[in-house]
Amino acid sequence: MHRFTPVLEILRRHRPALYLGLLCILVTQAAYMTIPRLIQVAVDSLKVVPLDPDLVPRTALLVLGIAAVRAVSQYWMRWLIVGVSRKMESELRSRVFEHLSRLHFGWFDTARTGDVLSRLTADIEAVRMPVGPGIMYLVNTAVAVPAALAVMWSYSPRLTLLVLVPLAATAVFTKVFSPLVHRASVAMQEGQADLASRAQESFAGVRVVKSYAREEAEVAAFRAQGEDYSRRVLAFVKSRILMGPAFFLLEGAGMLLILWVGGGMVGRGEMTEGEFLAFNIYNLMLLWPMIALGWVVSLFQRGAASMDRINEVLDARPDVADAPGALPLHRPRGEVEVRNLDFSFGKGPPALRGISFRIPAGRTLAVIGPTGSGKSTLLSLLPRLYRVPDGTVFLDGADVNSIRLADLRRAVAVVPQETFLFSASIRENVGWGFEEGPPPGAAERAAEASRISVDVERFPGRFDTLLGERGVNLSGGQKQRVAIARALAMDAPVLVLDDCLSSVDAGTEEEILLNLREATRHRTTLLVSHRIAAVRHADEILFLEGGMIVERGTHEELLARGGRYADLARLQRLQGEIEAAS
Repeated sequence: MHRFTPVLEILRRHRPALYLGLLCILVTQAAYMTIPRLIQVAVDSLKVVPLDPDLVPRTALLVLGIAAVRAVSQYWMRWLIVGVSRKMESELRSRVFEHLSRLHFGWFDTARTGDVLSRLTADIEAVRMPVGPGIMYLVNTAVAVPAALAVMWSYSPRLTLLVLVPLAATAVFTKVFSPLVHRASVAMQEGQADLASRAQESFAGVRVVKSYAREEAEVAAFRAQGEDYSRRVLAFVKSRILMGPAFFLLEGAGMLLILWVGGGMVGRGEMTEGEFLAFNIYNLMLLWPMIALGWVVSLFQRGAASMDRINEVLDARPDVADAPGALPLHRPRGEVEVRNLDFSFGKGPPALRGISFRIPAGRTLAVIGPTGSGKSTLLSLLPRLYRVPDGTVFLDGADVNSIRLADLRRAVAVVPQETFLFSASIRENVGWGFEEGPPPGAAERAAEASRISVDVERFPGRFDTLLGERGVNLSGGQKQRVAIARALAMDAPVLVLDDCLSSVDAGTEEEILLNLREATRHRTTLLVSHRIAAVRHADEILFLEGGMIVERGTHEELLARGGRYADLARLQRLQGEIEAAS
């Protein structure tokens, strides 16, 4: 039961409704157990002379009244217990989503989106089933079987012992087959996650798929994945489907024994016809609980497999979180310093080595270098998107690890290299950093600075134009400029631009950067770019290679030095001349 601890914590908050539901089960079964006894009395009374003419109508009305009580209690039983399971499902899904939102970037670097979505949907639904229908039928069985056996024992201990034989066989059968059902359930849930991941990846990369005419290959791969999932489902169904017929067979064998032995007892006068009839009705009452037991076992096995997958998420601890006693950040100025920073992704090779620099508040630092040199990694450490070594990165003289994470990230506005826009209006995307939307005029001013306002005015809905998924109805350059406007609207003291203008031409990039210089004159700016023209106005430029700073200085100083930066400048100038001449 340890695996279900998160579920039990939620159920404790709904104990009143759950207890009322269990009480309704007791009322339902008590009413159910009364009916065969009434039938027995009525049948045996038919042999009494003279016959009471009101006996049958009176008994029928009594049975009808008890059946009505049972129906009402059964309705509330389902409403309360299944209702609690639905609330549990919603709260558990919210808890998992909240935990996912707090996990660090490194966790998502290795997680598949389709698998994560499968855990949030199918796995949580699989956990709900044993909590709702599973508990309901399990408690019904736990109440009905002992109650029926007790009444049956009062009629005939010998016949009751015969009934216990198939019940014992059922318990043994359940114990043997449960591990098989659990293994099949685990494989099925993993197959469902693989199928969801395959579909999500294919749809997310639909432009690449169509550009390379790989539709048929993707369909074939998805079909193969679907067939594998179908095999896993069939294996699960096969492991579960054996339980129902086996229980029917065992119960049928028990009924045959009762008819054979009990018939003889009636003939010898050891039981009345009414008692024998009532005994068989009680025996039939055991049939559905035994069948339901097999279904409940499969529900709990599948729920356990899904709960294990959910616990893998809940047990994941974020590498990046507030340290004990983390301090608030009051009126940050934006002074950034890095001291002897070494950084690796997990146990991989060093991504950054010996990085040191200082940016006074309001100044601009540019980082340039070949692909894979560590530029984006360096910028991602300032807002602590990954775990930062203690004593290496500072904001306003304070170690970033000692600052409350929410305060730190509000002080650092990031425009990532990979632009992401939400399925919302342009205004909502620009104001995404504000809980209740941007202040009046903030979105417009930010859009003007990022040079997206001219494009927005051409849209029918202007700033209220709805964007498709990931901003699909915008060009690459437009998406990047909306992302820049989103960062500018926050008015954070530190602005991080991670090669965020790669989708615009050099002329537009320079125009945007000129506008940004005015918008960021009181902000500390960290800029990554592959273009010399984009970084030449920075107060200091770092040239990274192999995770190390190989050159630093102003644009003029680095050109005069004649090193790697100067070589890159000559190469880009030559490329520009060739493009202009062609």
